[in-house]
Amino acid sequence: GALLRQSASGLRLGGSPFPGVEPAGEGRSSAAVELRGAPAQGPRVAPVTLILAANFDSYRSYSFTAAAREVFRRRGERVRLLFKHAPSSVGPATPSETALLLAQIQRVAPARFWAAVDLLCETQAQKVHLSVPEARVALAGAGFDVAALRAGLADGKAWQQVAEDLRQLREANLPQGPLLLLNGRLLASPPGIRGLEELVQQEEERGLLARLRGD
Repeated sequence: GALLRQSASGLRLGGSPFPGVEPAGEGRSSAAVELRGAPAQGPRVAPVTLILAANFDSYRSYSFTAAAREVFRRRGERVRLLFKHAPSSVGPATPSETALLLAQIQRVAPARFWAAVDLLCETQAQKVHLSVPEARVALAGAGFDVAALRAGLADGKAWQQVAEDLRQLREANLPQGPLLLLNGRLLASPPGIRGLEELVQQEEERGLLARLRGD
C-alpha cells in the first residue's frame, strides 16, 4: 500500500536481535511513512523493505546510501528499496542545490534516478561533504543536462518534492537528516555493507519463521 506500517510492539519479539536498530517513531505504537510516488526498486512483495533518506550533504548520508545500494545489488530479489529526500546541512526551507537537482531528475528523468544516486554516491566516496560544483560536474560527465535541470528548478516543483518528503518523515516522528529504515525499524547508525546485509538476512529469517508459525 501507500503506507508502510509496523507495530512497534510486534517488532521486538522479546528483545530485538538487531543491535543499533530502534522502532521508527518515538512514543508511538506505529510508524507510517508515506511511500506513494517515492523512487523504488525491487519487488513489491519483497520480504524486506528499506527506506533510504539521504542528501549527499554529509558522510553519514554517504554511509547509509553506499550500504543500502550495495546490499540491494546483492539481494535485490529479496529487497525493495525506496528513497526519500532528507537534506540536513541547511534548513528545510532552503535545501541544497544537489538535493534539488536529484529531485528534478526524479521528476523529469525517473528512469535515470537511481543511476544519479549511484553516481553521486560514488563521487562522494571518501569525502566528508559533496560540494554542489562537484555534483554538477559528476552529473554532466554522466550525460545529464545540468543547465536544463537547473533551469527547471525555477518552477519550484523540485523544492516542493523535497519539502514534502521532509514533512512525511517528520510526521513519522523520524529525526531530520539521513537515515535508513529496515522494515519499519530505524537504524541508529550506519551499519556498513556487511552489517546491513546481516540485518537483512536476519529479517528474512524472522519473516520465514513468522510464516511457519502462522503469525
